Amino acid sequence: MGHRWLWGAALALALGGAVGAQTLEEARAALRRGDLRTALAGFRQLAEQGDATAQYNLGALYAAGQGVVRDELQAAQWFRKAADQGHAQAEYQLGRLYAAGRGVPQDAAQSAHWIRRAAEHGEPRAQFSLALLVATGRGTARDEAQAVDWYRRAAEQGHAGAQNNLGVMLAGGQGVAKDLDQALQWYRRSAAQGHADAMNNLGVSYANGLGVARDPQQAYVWWLLASARGHVAAQASRDGIERLLTPEQRQAAQAEASAKARELPSPAAAPSGVPAGAASAPAASGQVKAPRRSSASGFRVAAGRIVTNHHVVNGCSHLQVNGVAAELQTSDARSDLALLQVSLPGASASLRETPGAIGEPVAVVGYPLRGVLSGYSMTLGNLSSLAGVRGDTRLLQLSAPVQPGNSGGPMLDAAGNLIGVVVSKLNALNMARLTGDIPQNVNFAINAQVLRGFLDANGVSYTVAGNAPALAPTEIAEKARGFTVLVECWK
Repeated sequence: MGHRWLWGAALALALGGAVGAQTLEEARAALRRGDLRTALAGFRQLAEQGDATAQYNLGALYAAGQGVVRDELQAAQWFRKAADQGHAQAEYQLGRLYAAGRGVPQDAAQSAHWIRRAAEHGEPRAQFSLALLVATGRGTARDEAQAVDWYRRAAEQGHAGAQNNLGVMLAGGQGVAKDLDQALQWYRRSAAQGHADAMNNLGVSYANGLGVARDPQQAYVWWLLASARGHVAAQASRDGIERLLTPEQRQAAQAEASAKARELPSPAAAPSGVPAGAASAPAASGQVKAPRRSSASGFRVAAGRIVTNHHVVNGCSHLQVNGVAAELQTSDARSDLALLQVSLPGASASLRETPGAIGEPVAVVGYPLRGVLSGYSMTLGNLSSLAGVRGDTRLLQLSAPVQPGNSGGPMLDAAGNLIGVVVSKLNALNMARLTGDIPQNVNFAINAQVLRGFLDANGVSYTVAGNAPALAPTEIAEKARGFTVLVECWK
C-alpha cells in the first residue's frame, strides 16, 4: 500500500450545497459550509445522472464515512463509474482498493491497471504508486528504468515522496545512470517540503561525501532536522556523529538547523515519510485528522520483498520500510505474516533448512521501543520450546528479550540464519491473573517452516541455508543489519 487514503483531496473539491443541489458548485459550497447531508444529496443526484466528478466525490464520501456509514463496496462502485469515464482520481482510488482488497477482490493486476491509467492521465500520486509497482514487479512487469520515469513525472509535479525516491534511484544507479549531483538536487527539493527521508539522505550524503565534499557538520544539520520529525535512522546517525564534532561545530549546526526548520512546513503538515499531497480522511468539520504512526520490524527475504507480521500492517493506509514508501503485497491473519514490496536494495535473509532444537542459542534483531531506544538492536537467548500456547506448533518459544517494535523481525540461529519471525511476548499481567505468577522472558516467534509455506504460496523465491559454522554475536548483528528493516505504519 503506497499512500494513506486521500479522501481529503476528494472532499476539498467536493462537498457542499443545499439538499437537492443541482450543480457541482452548489455541492462544493455545501462542503465548505460543512453541510455533509446536503453535499451527499447533491452529489448523489448528479452521480446518478452520470456526472463523473460527482460519482468520484460520492465514492469518496462512502470511503471516508463522511455523511454516511462507511461502505467500501459503495465507494468502489462509484469510483468504477467515474473511472470508466476517465476520471484520474477515481482511477487511482479504484487501484488502491484493488491493492488492498477493500470493496473489491484483492487483485494486483487490476490495481496496477487502474493506477497506470490514472498515472497516464497525470495523477501524481498514481505516478508515484506506479513507480513503486514497476520497480518491484507487483501486478506488472518489473522495470527499474520505467520506475525512474514515473518517479520523475511525479517529482516534476512536486510530489515529495517521488522526489526522494528518484534521488535514491539516481544515487544507486538503479534503472538510470548513476548521478549523485542530480540525486542531491532531488533530495533538496523533497527536503524543502519537509520530507524527513530526504533530509536523512542529505545527512548520509554529507557524512559520506556522496556528490558533495564530506562535511560532518552539514550531515549533523540534516540529521537534526530529520530527527525532529521522528526519523529513527536519522536519530541514531545524529547521536553517532554528534560525538565527532567540537562544541562550536555542534552549536553552529544546531543554529543552522533551527533556522532551516523555520522555513519548512510544520511536521503536522508534512509527517515524516508521508509523501506530499497525502492526507487522512477529514472529520465532518473539514479538518484533517492527525495520522497515527506506529513502528515494528521486518526483514528482506528476496529482492524488493519484505516480511513482517500481519498485525503490524493490518489497517495501515501508508507503509514505509527504512523510510521508503512500501506496498502491501499480501498478508495472512492466521499465520500472522505479511509480505511488502519496496524499491530498496540490500541483502536477503537465508532461511535455515533444518528445524530448531530446544536449547539452541538464538538472536532477535530489530527496531524495538521506537523513540526510547536509539534504533537497531540485538538480544540473545535460547529456543525454549518447539510449540506455543496450548501446543501450537506454528510457534516457537524463546527466552531472548522481546520489546514492542520487535514484532515482525527475524529470530536467527548461531550462524545468523533465520529460524523464526518474532510475533509477540506473553502478556505478563494476564498470565499473572491466571496463574498467580508473572512469567519472565516468555516470547514467541513464528516457525520458519510456516514462513516457507507462506512464501511458497505467494510465489516468492528465497534462499535456504544448510548447516553453517557459528558466528560471534557481533558478526550476527552485522550480518542481520543488512536485511533487517524498520517498518512504519500510518493509520
